[in-house]
Amino acid sequence: MGLAASIREEGRIYANYIQAFYSGKKDCKLLWQNDHFGRELFKGLEDGLGDIARMIRVDIAYDMADEHLDTHVSILKRSGAEIFVFCRPCLPTRRK
Repeated sequence: MGLAASIREEGRIYANYIQAFYSGKKDCKLLWQNDHFGRELFKGLEDGLGDIARMIRVDIAYDMADEHLDTHVSILKRSGAEIFVFCRPCLPTRRK
């Protein structure tokens, strides 16, 4: 029987992964969904990073109503991100 992690715990899991595989990097950019899910995941990421949470230099929230994320991504790209985290819940795929 599996155990589903809370949203905040999922953010901590991302933080552990970043610490394990990207320890030499100093700059993290975050694109997160502007709702309860996104805020909780962002808080979990900050909690998990602990003292090195300052490596999150730029974070941009987006709304589900946004049709395109091009502007958001271009801002993050121009900022010179070494690590890019995209926080979005899994949505069911739509078939045509």
